[in-house]
Amino acid sequence: MKVQVEILGEQITLSCPPGKEKNLIKAAKLVNDAMTNIKESGISFAKDRIAIMAAINIADDLVTGNSDTAAFIRTDHDIELDLLQIKNKLETVNHRVEASLSSEKDLELQ
Repeated sequence: MKVQVEILGEQITLSCPPGKEKNLIKAAKLVNDAMTNIKESGISFAKDRIAIMAAINIADDLVTGNSDTAAFIRTDHDIELDLLQIKNKLETVNHRVEASLSSEKDLELQ
């Protein structure tokens, strides 16, 4: 499966196993945010140096248990995906209810 992400304004297409897209998008956002913070610090670095510094900062946050990184686990993107899944489930239930009402069959909910 292919997923397109943005890192420092550049669109990048990445491969990932099916079902792992959400995690890949979250990881890319974490990297992009870390790289953007370094770039916006005012010191001019090449992209590869920014990437290395971002990787070290993220690794340090994981090793030290930084609460900012832990808070990132639930992003706005995760919430949007959750809401989309809920909407899809509600639409499925709604279609099943409508089909049951129009066919006069008993409705079986799961």
